[in-house]
Amino acid sequence: HWVAMACLRLAIVLLAVLVVSGAAKKDDRGRVQKKGKGGDRKGGKKDDKKDDDKRGKRPKRRGPPAPPPPRDDLRRTVGDYMAECMKKSRSKELKKLCREEAKDQFENATSDDGDDEMTRGRNEAYFEKFQRDSGKKKAEDKISSCLKSGRGRRSQSQVESCMQSAHDELKDELDSYLQGKRGKSDKKLEKLRREMEKEATRSVLGQLYGECMRAAGGGRASKQKKNECKDLLKSGKRGSGLDSEDEDSIMRRFFEGLLMKPAQQCDGDLKECRKQAKKEALDNGMNKHEYAAMKRMGEIKAAAAIWASCIDSGENDTICVNVTREEFVRVSGSSGDDFDAKLLARVKRLAEAINNGEPLILVRFMRIVLTVATDSLDCNSTIEDILAVRALWVSRRLNKLARRALKRRCRIVDDAPEYSVKIELNDSANLTDEEMDNFTIEAAVNLAPVMNATTEAVGGYLLSPEEVAALLAEISQDDRRRLEILVGGDYADSEVDGRQRSRDASGDDSDEDG
Repeated sequence: HWVAMACLRLAIVLLAVLVVSGAAKKDDRGRVQKKGKGGDRKGGKKDDKKDDDKRGKRPKRRGPPAPPPPRDDLRRTVGDYMAECMKKSRSKELKKLCREEAKDQFENATSDDGDDEMTRGRNEAYFEKFQRDSGKKKAEDKISSCLKSGRGRRSQSQVESCMQSAHDELKDELDSYLQGKRGKSDKKLEKLRREMEKEATRSVLGQLYGECMRAAGGGRASKQKKNECKDLLKSGKRGSGLDSEDEDSIMRRFFEGLLMKPAQQCDGDLKECRKQAKKEALDNGMNKHEYAAMKRMGEIKAAAAIWASCIDSGENDTICVNVTREEFVRVSGSSGDDFDAKLLARVKRLAEAINNGEPLILVRFMRIVLTVATDSLDCNSTIEDILAVRALWVSRRLNKLARRALKRRCRIVDDAPEYSVKIELNDSANLTDEEMDNFTIEAAVNLAPVMNATTEAVGGYLLSPEEVAALLAEISQDDRRRLEILVGGDYADSEVDGRQRSRDASGDDSDEDG
């Protein structure tokens, strides 16, 4: 028995040596040190420094460090190697060795130069996320063959049979990732696997809807075409295991995922990637007036996903906060200062649910968020107050159930100030989704002339510096005093009528929570 185990261990090590190109040293934490131009990592740094002296100092990189790219070749080599290795290994020790060798390959292929604690911690978090994403991609491929191939020709029982077969095949695939988790019971691992399958199923169903909407003209599609695509999604989810989930939630989770793309799939300018992500979401059927809410959801979800991976990789809170802040900035386009303690608490709650395999529920509240983008100006507290008062005035003209406006702190997004105000309806309000959508659109359209704004090319509103100056000039000192009385300074907790309230436990907007 021991001879067989030793031979198996030797075979795995030899296989890893063949796959990994070049020799690799490890530091005292067992992590790979890549070769530099001068031999090892330290030597390479010296050569780089000499080159820098010749060329002058390199310009500082703007924005957060770029994460390793989610390349398909990595999934095929590193991901497949680890999955195959784990299948052949029976003991926990050998499975751990498989993960370590796969991690070495991943770091050799993707890691930045640098051997500080932050760089090493970032690589650990990204390798953990790489494993999750690889598992999800495999699940999507198998589930797609059930829900897309032969669509319309398969009965519900045939779809259910196909999904069961996919479930059985995926068990081994996902277990190759999950079985190496520290401190997780078999029950929790089973919950994690099932949630990964459901997440992959939602993604496939969202793609189904998006393909239909693109063929129908995207954002220009008629209401009839949109309903047809929604019916396609409804029929597609039968037998998928998501029969009880409503179509709107599946669609919005799909849009959320598209708007998260700048976090991991951007090789160029992040601002341009965010712009392209918005266009892709609109082309796949997202309504223009939903963009701000969907993007906010994507910002939180992306941050929660990397926090969950970072904590699961064994890194400490200090490193995980920095890595998560970087991810938030990539998706949002805002400053790292906007990632405050209150936002971090929300991210941690969602990440804990992800790591525990708890189902994530999309919740819609009886409230709307109106967002105004301005051009070439810093944030101005007076504009925050004006927007809150005037947004409530417009909303009450449209619907008497609008009861208060909660202003949000202005933030700089892609070098431009962005103001938001949340309009809440009375507790007695019971509007349908369609009625809420209509209320949102009417409020935005009517707020535009009141704020002296012009409509942006794709959604939102844009104020020029001249228009802002003219707007401020219209406000008398008496009006300014009235604004100070009506609108408190405690952001997100202050009300236009001056009364304080306690925040909803679920967060600010349409949130995902455990």
